[in-house]
Amino acid sequence: MQLNTYEPEFVAHRIKTLREFRGKTQIQVARCINVSRRTYIDIESNKSDIKLSTLYRICNCLKCEVTDMLGLTNTDKRVGERIINIFESNGLIVAGSSD
Repeated sequence: MQLNTYEPEFVAHRIKTLREFRGKTQIQVARCINVSRRTYIDIESNKSDIKLSTLYRICNCLKCEVTDMLGLTNTDKRVGERIINIFESNGLIVAGSSD
């Protein structure tokens, strides 16, 4: 994965893999993030776009960082900037970011 490109398939796979690693069911995670099981299945199978707020809730539920889901390392000094670039390059507006 290029660090300046958002790859939904990669994130969907990471979500599913981490859920399984944590021993949680789809229903458990769906309830934890307050969405229907169908919605959660669509997220995991990359059939629907994931909102940034939903990604944060999933990360909170699965006890990980957004950087983990995006495949970025915490040792990267510009992680925040790269996350903003990933989302902005795909037409998402990140509140509080500057050009």
